[in-house]
Amino acid sequence: MEEERNSFSPEKFSKVRNTKRLELNFCSTCVVNAVGLLAASFTVSEISFNNVFSFSALLCVIWLLNWILRPFLVLFTLPFVIITMGFGMIFINAAVIYLSAGIVPGIHIGSYLNALWASLLVSAAMWVNVYFRSEAMIRSVKGAEDGDSDRRI
Repeated sequence: MEEERNSFSPEKFSKVRNTKRLELNFCSTCVVNAVGLLAASFTVSEISFNNVFSFSALLCVIWLLNWILRPFLVLFTLPFVIITMGFGMIFINAAVIYLSAGIVPGIHIGSYLNALWASLLVSAAMWVNVYFRSEAMIRSVKGAEDGDSDRRI
């Protein structure tokens, strides 16, 4: 019984990982977007937020547009994204940010170039987040292989 609990099986690991990913996807995406947008607002004077509620609404609208609109934008611009080796996704993210700022009252992004800068910072924050999440996952797999059952993903 003890051996079954400490043994590592890929099936158990994938089920736990997928469940956690589904639960935390909205929260982690909003936090990463918040970090990137706040960094952009501190570096560019033409990006401003009136209050916390409008900023929270902006994060939710960005998440919603990324969920609904972004797949269509990627589909229509797929040759451009392939030619630029994925760098074109930053322009799509900028379009989503700029459109979201137009939808939510109390948010001011001066121009598309400011949205492009915000998109670069959000992408950098996302890259950092993905790096640390993958490192944590690698460490947890190594711990599970070594028999350390206390570590959880």
